[in-house]
Amino acid sequence: MLRTIRLLFCFAIALATGMTGLPVVSSAPGLGPVSWSNTAEAQTRKRRRSLLSVLFGRRTPRRKAVVRKRVKRASVRKSKRRRKAVRRKSTRRSGNRQRTRSRLASTRKRRAPVTAPVVVEKREDSRVVLVMGDFFGGALARGLDVSFEKVGGIRVVNKTWPSSGFVRNDIVDWPVRAGELIGEIKPDYVVVLLGTNDRQLLRDGRRKLKKRTPAWDKAYNDRVDRLAATLQQSKVPFTWMGLPPVRFNRMNKDFLEFNTIYRKSATAAGGQFVDVWDGFANASGEYIRSGPDVSGQIVLLRSKDGVNFTRAGRRRLAFYVEDEIQRVLKEGPSPAFAAGIAGLEGENDEPEVEVYDPRKSGRTVVVRLDDPSVDGGSTLAGAEVNLSSQLTSKPEVPVASAPLPTPPSTARAGRVDDYSWPPGQGNIPSAPAAVASSN
Repeated sequence: MLRTIRLLFCFAIALATGMTGLPVVSSAPGLGPVSWSNTAEAQTRKRRRSLLSVLFGRRTPRRKAVVRKRVKRASVRKSKRRRKAVRRKSTRRSGNRQRTRSRLASTRKRRAPVTAPVVVEKREDSRVVLVMGDFFGGALARGLDVSFEKVGGIRVVNKTWPSSGFVRNDIVDWPVRAGELIGEIKPDYVVVLLGTNDRQLLRDGRRKLKKRTPAWDKAYNDRVDRLAATLQQSKVPFTWMGLPPVRFNRMNKDFLEFNTIYRKSATAAGGQFVDVWDGFANASGEYIRSGPDVSGQIVLLRSKDGVNFTRAGRRRLAFYVEDEIQRVLKEGPSPAFAAGIAGLEGENDEPEVEVYDPRKSGRTVVVRLDDPSVDGGSTLAGAEVNLSSQLTSKPEVPVASAPLPTPPSTARAGRVDDYSWPPGQGNIPSAPAAVASSN
């Protein structure tokens, strides 16, 4: 056994030495023995292999494959860079195109004739409209500024505080502040819009009252009545605007209750209450974001938050009170309105309106069926149509001073064929017909 192992070991050594490629010392003719180890060319040509490389094989580095992979990766990265550069160029080109278009559009707009808005300077003796309230009141004041920007006789003074209300009297105590503002500014008309921030705890002295409890309602009503009493004592005409609907149903429920309180206090103090709820709600009384503006076009009236107003919404909010202000202050943008109030001595005087009475005037008006001026399309719903203004432009037909003679009638009174006029004055027999008796 030991002999066999020795033979196998020797055989392995011989095999290893045979595969290494080491040459056997040989001699050339005419030359001495030459050793392979002394030959540099042979050393660089082949490398010595070990026993492990003979038994298990030798892992030669695949330099060519590695180089190929590296080249491929480099080409991929290069192509990606090229694509990114192309994208950047295209993006820059599109951006340049958009900028060029916008510049051209702005240039065209600049070249177009733009009419400057008519600015009317306020007179020294202009009437003052004082607006008090929260941020809704501020929107109302801005809308009134737009409404009366062409009226030189009306000036709007905005004295609103966005975060104020009746609950937080530590911010602004409106029953006291209103008297101070009226005494300082001396307005000719006062508009109030408050209550948007009042859905919270109310501090009454040291007590903290929860919202909409009986104690809260009583304290809140007292503060509202105090402001109404202050406005009444100032003897300045005022209008109390109701709260409009918002996007949140819980707030709307409280706002409706607040409007009821405001209406009661304002009317009791001799003021006017204007309910604007239907102007910013649908047929069901729910909040809507868009609707008709003062010119009848459908536009956005409320902002994205569902509470504040847009420019058109502020203008529409002011629309509900501007007519009353013009009527009381006798100032307005319409020349016809100014001509109608000229020469009036008192505030309650009204121009005389001719009453349409054919019996007194002796004339009547023939109204054409195809006349669009009498169909009510130019007046608001519920307004009275005055036909007296149309007497001068309509053909007149004289009214008969005496009734026409009635033709004789042979019909008996009360029958269907009795056409006598006035009714019941036909050929009435002087005595009832005699009835023959069989007895």
